[in-house]
Amino acid sequence: MEYQLISHIDSIPSKLWETLGREGTVFHQREFIESQCATSPEAVQFFLAKDGDDVVAFLPLLVRRVLFFRYAVLFVEPWIQEGASLKLAEVLCNFFLEDKGFMWIDANSTMARFGNVEGSHVRRAPFGSYVIDLTRPEDEIWSKIHSKHKNSIRSAEKNNVVVEIIQKIDDIYPVLDITHKMAGLPLPSLSEFRGLWEELLQKNKCRLYAAKSHGVVQGAVLIPFTKQRAYYYYGGSIENHVPGSMNLLHWEVVKDLKKTGVLKYDFGGARVNPDRESKAYGIQRFKERFGGEFETCFIWEKINNLLLFKLFKWAKRISFLCRNKTYHASLVEQEISRGAILMIKGETP
Repeated sequence: MEYQLISHIDSIPSKLWETLGREGTVFHQREFIESQCATSPEAVQFFLAKDGDDVVAFLPLLVRRVLFFRYAVLFVEPWIQEGASLKLAEVLCNFFLEDKGFMWIDANSTMARFGNVEGSHVRRAPFGSYVIDLTRPEDEIWSKIHSKHKNSIRSAEKNNVVVEIIQKIDDIYPVLDITHKMAGLPLPSLSEFRGLWEELLQKNKCRLYAAKSHGVVQGAVLIPFTKQRAYYYYGGSIENHVPGSMNLLHWEVVKDLKKTGVLKYDFGGARVNPDRESKAYGIQRFKERFGGEFETCFIWEKINNLLLFKLFKWAKRISFLCRNKTYHASLVEQEISRGAILMIKGETP
């Protein structure tokens, strides 16, 4: 097996793009990756695993350099050829940490999902996502939705809430911005947001949906997709929105994606057994009640130099404090703090 790190998107073989177009998710499409290259200050690079002339694994990633810190950030799940025998997480650890001298690998994104994580001193946390099988008949999908969600959907319809496909990012961005600010979460600026998603919108690999009441947007979602799978990627609602608006919005998204021929609707990630008093519990329950199956995976990180890693995190916290910004620990760190961590080969947090 041969492993490569490619630094320019034009160096990716055209045959591989054709394969990813058929088999990959939207995160493996050239349009999505080009938007990341154009808007990200970090270098987007590409890891390939090859068996002879055949590429059996593909993973875009960010290479970040801060002073003397150099590390890899995995922001999407890998594509692995069906039937390929490859322990990809272990391969990545050996390739980046031992061969390339990186200080750590960060695979904390809700979209950087690995079904199998193996390797010395890997810290992992269980994760997953609720996924609706859109190949099932519509009445069967409806039958699996929780009764409270059904009541909320009917209530929103009675209150004249309607769901529309929106053509312009500017029409939903304010709602997303409000939601992220209330949650203390970062959101790209409007110009960056346009750069990330406009081409995908034009090529029908992304849709914007909004629930409206008397012409006023109550809630909105951004859904990137290919035939294989659609993702609830961004979402938000106004304060005091019409009850049931978001329930109806997702139900209409499900129906529209099914008509489009998409095979699965992915609710964008969920923690495993979140604390009942936490905000994450309410979000997870909302997703769960749409009746999708819970697909399990792992988020993870591997640290080559624990002392430098802790120094970097300390400096990052100070930087956020000086700029009056909220520091959010990584997902793995958050899971460690609540005892949901799984260790491999005895590493201590």
